[in-house]
Amino acid sequence: MTAKSLLTNKITVIPLVVLISILWGSAFPVIKLIYAELGVKSVSVPARIFLASLRFLIASAILLLVSFAMFRKQLLVKKEYIPRIFLLGFFQTILQYIFLYVGMANTSGSKGSILTSTLNFFLIIICHFYYKDDKLNLRKSLGLILGFSGIVLANWDKGMSWTFNLNGEFLLILVGVVSAIGYFMAKELSREVHPVIITTWQMIIGSLALLIIASMFMKPGDIVHITVKGWSLIIYSGIISSVIFPIWYSVLKYNKAGEITIYKFIVPISGTLISSWIVPGEIIPSAMPAALILVTAGIVTVNYSRKTPKIKEAT
Repeated sequence: MTAKSLLTNKITVIPLVVLISILWGSAFPVIKLIYAELGVKSVSVPARIFLASLRFLIASAILLLVSFAMFRKQLLVKKEYIPRIFLLGFFQTILQYIFLYVGMANTSGSKGSILTSTLNFFLIIICHFYYKDDKLNLRKSLGLILGFSGIVLANWDKGMSWTFNLNGEFLLILVGVVSAIGYFMAKELSREVHPVIITTWQMIIGSLALLIIASMFMKPGDIVHITVKGWSLIIYSGIISSVIFPIWYSVLKYNKAGEITIYKFIVPISGTLISSWIVPGEIIPSAMPAALILVTAGIVTVNYSRKTPKIKEAT
């Protein structure tokens, strides 16, 4: 069975996307656990960026080995693709994970998984301007209203007062914006370069840039202690990044985005549930289930289609 036949068969594609979404959701509480385990100082932005760089150095090292073994002849990309890969690395790794790692230090794991799901809604808005045949309609508009209503509800605390910090919730919404931009760039580039090769190089570029930025500003004592558990969590986060991104881009290459993106509603659900299970002291706020339902309904609504065409290769 070829990769194309595997990634165009709904029997294999749907479970694969569901598994990826669950792993994606687990990344948010894992970041919180890493901060707690390593005693990262709350004021140390460089330390958070350093941890993000370690995650993607591990992921890019794994992907480089895989790429060398499976795509050795394709590993050196043509010169005309290099600027686009650099730009993708800037959005998909550097910006996205500076915003994520700083924002996650100032909010809960459950809220983080919900707020970053704005990716799905920003995709719809960008599609409206990017594609002539993918304009906003009543259904998509309803989905956007439901989704953003859920985002608003997710930011109400126990006393039903508004909590929205620029260095927390706002940065996590920016994650959704840059993720959406990165999605389009990767989607277009994957028509010409294999998704695994794209992911490998953009992660190498992004992780090295993050490491340089962190090294320039990080101070002794920003990370209080190094533990086996802390390193295990960093390695885990690196492994899931090396798995989910190339598989996600590969699935998108051979399938219509709307048929696949609909399963991203699992990310905020898994992120919220896993956070409540494994992050000490994290309790799901009373408004969070309703917010989760609204966001999930929004994601499903904007991606829902009455037609059920056969999955075919994107052109």
